[in-house]
Amino acid sequence: MALGKTTRKYVINAAIIVFVALLTCFYLFRNKNVTADSVRAIKWYYFLICFCLFFACVLIEATIERLIYGTFTDEMNYGKSLLNVLFGRFGSGITPFRSGHFPLKAYYQYKAGIAAQTTVTGFLKCQIIYSAVSIIVYIAVFVYLLVTGISAEVAGINVKLWTAAAIGLAFHVVVFAAVIVLAFSERFQRGTLKLCCKVAEKIKKTFDCEKFYTEQTEKLARFKEQVKIVGKSCEKYLLPAALYALYMVLSGSFQYAAFLLLSGKTFTAAGLFMFYILNLTSTYIANVVPLPGGVGTAEVLFLLVFANVISDPLLGETLVLWRVSTYYIPIIAEFLLFIPISLNKRKMQNYS
Repeated sequence: MALGKTTRKYVINAAIIVFVALLTCFYLFRNKNVTADSVRAIKWYYFLICFCLFFACVLIEATIERLIYGTFTDEMNYGKSLLNVLFGRFGSGITPFRSGHFPLKAYYQYKAGIAAQTTVTGFLKCQIIYSAVSIIVYIAVFVYLLVTGISAEVAGINVKLWTAAAIGLAFHVVVFAAVIVLAFSERFQRGTLKLCCKVAEKIKKTFDCEKFYTEQTEKLARFKEQVKIVGKSCEKYLLPAALYALYMVLSGSFQYAAFLLLSGKTFTAAGLFMFYILNLTSTYIANVVPLPGGVGTAEVLFLLVFANVISDPLLGETLVLWRVSTYYIPIIAEFLLFIPISLNKRKMQNYS
């Protein structure tokens, strides 16, 4: 497995990120959403505090993956789980629609000598837990917002915030359903494999469709067994599930943490909840625009979505503190980590 074929794509994405980031800075300063004085007003250790909150979420995510992988293998220790998470975050941060998340995770595990079947099983089990917990959380949030009718004004339009929870709920229901259907519907499996064969044969005339079909059928059978195992031993996944619910709240509260630091206001559960829902709203809108890492769109949407809860000049200051601490600094650090590991020539002999 080599990253050479996709290197050009990542280089192009990196160039797009730099270019759009510069344009975004120009836009923010020209419109005076951000000024030199507002940037200087941000104490340096605020960036450190916000980055530490971000890294705490990374550590929680690594703990979750270590616990889930630990239910079936000893190959992924905590150090590897942490690097796996960082590679996944780096992939999400440099590709549109976060499309590089799983490929870079798979690439890291390949480099680390993790068996292919372990990688596939780990991805599957993690996704089942993540989707199941997300469905539960989003149902609770959706019902609350629907009953209370809480709304926010975005670019002059009154938006019912239950719609953001509904989008998140729908997405995770579809993902969860797809996993279950793929595992248990033999008809769907056959149709999917036949389609893959037809596409592969058109790309490569010498493609061995029969061998591919046999190998993938066996893998899908193991896939089905792993899904059953998760269902039969739910108690093993209660701790990672609880940690993921905590992770969802913390990772959605970065803007609130930045706001509290700059404003000096007291933490409230109501404030955290409002910022969390507004974060969901801006995130799902930003995901529609195919820019790597949401660069540009995340900043502009922040100004539009959070304008009702953060007044000037704190709005621009909060934006800078949040994005620099939780995206730009981490993406640079992850890139510096990515280079030496990607240059490592180690490969697993029986990886397939």
